[in-house]
Amino acid sequence: MLFVVTHEHPPELCPSDNPELVKKTVSIVASKAHAEKSGVKVIGSYIAPPEHVLFFIIESNDYGKIVDFFRPIMKMGTLRIMPVSVLGDVASKFE
Repeated sequence: MLFVVTHEHPPELCPSDNPELVKKTVSIVASKAHAEKSGVKVIGSYIAPPEHVLFFIIESNDYGKIVDFFRPIMKMGTLRIMPVSVLGDVASKFE
């Protein structure tokens, strides 16, 4: 299954002013090794720095594995995990 995951944090919790915190937390979710260990496949990851929002496209058949993957940044803000479908696949059901 595919999921779009957003992580949003307030500016005062942004780790960008604390390089050590970035190394410990945010860089983990950018790590292929962490994704493999968590059992998820990261299709894409993006950031909108001025908005303090991160976006991920994740593939997994286990919701719990997605939660495990994002555990390092969960307390830093709000995490939304939304299952999504390929638009063409859904649209074809109406033909």
